Amino acid sequence: MQTKILKDYFNSKSIKFFWLPRIFFALIFIPLYKYIHPPYEIGEFTELDDSAWDKVFSVNLDGLRKVSQEVTRQLIVAKRPGVIINVASVAGMNAAPGWTVYATSKAAVIHLTKNMAIELWRHNIRVNALCPGYFPTEMNEEFFASEQGQNYLKRLPPRRTGNLDELTGPLLLLASDASSYITGIALPVDGGHSIRLV
Repeated sequence: MQTKILKDYFNSKSIKFFWLPRIFFALIFIPLYKYIHPPYEIGEFTELDDSAWDKVFSVNLDGLRKVSQEVTRQLIVAKRPGVIINVASVAGMNAAPGWTVYATSKAAVIHLTKNMAIELWRHNIRVNALCPGYFPTEMNEEFFASEQGQNYLKRLPPRRTGNLDELTGPLLLLASDASSYITGIALPVDGGHSIRLV
């Protein structure tokens, strides 16, 4: 059922029907976390199978690409400026054992963002990526409620997960004219998670 929903949500007809009437100045693409819960995002490289790989990439990369392409074409035809903010992850900026498929998909989002930014600047469309660290989601709530999760948080500079409203400022920055000369960046919002040594 979930696979069918994903296919319906990201096929060409759905994109034109659902997304295009809802074009705004800023387009923020957020992954559908509920469709890629464990064990899909976690697993050793040698244990990965095609099903897990395809499912994660279908949500994190392929859907984002299809929507971005269709919206971008419409903006160019209409000669309208635009801002696209792709939500990646700090996982795409670093490597971690057991996170091969998830981290690789997020790294792909970051690199796609950079390539989009180069190509679309001449059309007055800016493209950036927001890279959250750990924020409360269905994907991680069980882990951070555990003793292991609590111990992990103690290793982070703020010793806690982020509050969702702490994403508001960075999102508004990237979406507004305050960042009119910024494109192609991957902005970590992670309480220093991505810079810790261990």
